[in-house]
Parts: sequence; C-alpha cells; structure tokens
Amino acid sequence: MFNLIKAADISRATRRYITNNWSGVNYQLQKHGNINPLLTAKLQQAEELKKTTLEWTDIVNGIFLDYYAPGVTTHVRRFPLIVDVDHDVAVIPGDGEMTQFFTHTTDIGKYIAALLSLEKWECKYYIKGDALTWNRLLALAERAKGVKFDVTYDSAEKIEKGEVTLVRAHVEILSKVGMDEAMLKKFMETVFKALIEGRGDFGPGSYLNEIFPEIVPLKTEEALQQSFSK
Repeated sequence: MFNLIKAADISRATRRYITNNWSGVNYQLQKHGNINPLLTAKLQQAEELKKTTLEWTDIVNGIFLDYYAPGVTTHVRRFPLIVDVDHDVAVIPGDGEMTQFFTHTTDIGKYIAALLSLEKWECKYYIKGDALTWNRLLALAERAKGVKFDVTYDSAEKIEKGEVTLVRAHVEILSKVGMDEAMLKKFMETVFKALIEGRGDFGPGSYLNEIFPEIVPLKTEEALQQSFSK
C-alpha cells in the first residue's frame, strides 16, 4: 500500500487519496500499532501521506453490517466478529455493554461517492450506520432467528493473557484468509482489547452521516429481519 501512495503522489493525474483502512474500530497507531503487523501498516498510511502533496483522508466506517446479514446482497467475504449468526454462537469481549458502530458496505459506497463531491477533505471521517451494544446485537440476532445462541464472555483478564475464544465461523475461514489459528487469535486479541477500551464508538469527529443526511443507512434490526424472517 505504501508503493501505491508513492505512485499516486508521482502521478500527474492523481490529486486525492483515500487510505486502505475501512476500519470497524478507531485504532490508534501509538497504542495498537505494535500488536499486529497488518494493522501497523494500515495505521502508518496516514504518516506516509503527510509526506506527499496529495489531499487525503482516512475512513473509519464501523464493522461491516454485511457480516451479520447473509440475506442482504454483499460483495465482501463475511467474517462475523463476536456474534456468529451462521452457527448461533457468540464470543463477547468484556461484559458486552460497549457501543459499537456498524455500516453496510452498500451504504459505505454511497457515503464515499458523496464525499467525492466535497471541495475540501478533512484528514479523517467517520461513518455510523447504526450503533448498538454487542449484547443488543446478540438479542436482535436471537429474536430474528428464533433461537438462543451459545454465548461465551471473554473477560478482560483472559484477553490480556492472549486467551481468546474463537467461534466456529472463524476457524472455518482460516484457510481462505491465509491465517493459522495462532495468527487469528492474535488478531482477535487486538480487536477485543480495542473494543473493551470503547473504540467501537468513535466519539466526536466529522461524520459523513451528518454531512450527507439524505443518505439513510440500513439498520441492524432491519438487516437481520431481511436475512432470517420466515
């Protein structure tokens, strides 16, 4: 991704650049950058872009709602974090009462298309398609499917030791994403720690929802009903 930044800076045609971030969690380079090599590279893009003449921005969009809504058209590989709606299980970090933002990729595309119309960009934008706690997502999924999920809560102490519980969907996808189990557990440890810190709620900032209120994003409950209502 750094070579792409350099090429874009050299190009006579390119004047704007959006980082390859698309994060569901508001990670910080200083705090989380040494935990995971891929995450480090993603977070370092902003530092590289500061050295260029490009106008650029970073998008933090919330976790893809696509992961929990198999009945809604998507073009991304589903990777259900925390709540595995395919197998009726959930592994929730902490007490599950942290707020998390979710946005469907279709809506992300609409916001980005609208963003291109702005004369000037800020260095970071947020998207909040929906906001709910993990316990609330679990309850909505159980209601939509009409079943009780098998739920495990991983405590902060357990996560700090690297003892992260994987759901079945994670194990099944290992070969598709090029990870072994140890790598995946390290990745989930990074995610869980950030979520317990409350970084699924992005706090104050420039939200594309507020800049483009005419775009109405898909809500989680509606997406689940579309996927599982009989």
